[in-house]
Amino acid sequence: MDQGIRIVWYDLPEERKKDYMNWLHGEYLPSVQARSGILWVAHYEFIKTDKTHQRLSQFVGRPEGADDLPTGSDFAILIGAVSPHVLFKPIFDVLFAHDSRTMEL
Repeated sequence: MDQGIRIVWYDLPEERKKDYMNWLHGEYLPSVQARSGILWVAHYEFIKTDKTHQRLSQFVGRPEGADDLPTGSDFAILIGAVSPHVLFKPIFDVLFAHDSRTMEL
């Protein structure tokens, strides 16, 4: 098997949540899943009061010197593909080309 998974962690301001979720689940994720080479899509909101999540955060941590990396820890989008190559440039850029809101992911 030569499958791949793309994971994007991100935070989202509360005031944008409703519109973003409508767009994400109504437009973006269905359009990604319809693309050739994409097997599945998933979207998760992390419940930070969950002890498992807290332990995972402690275990994974952040590498030293990663202060310039985003800290996204509220949500995650997972995309499964038939090959990891589907998830890299230039192929994956096609998924973003149709909507400027995808640049926020």
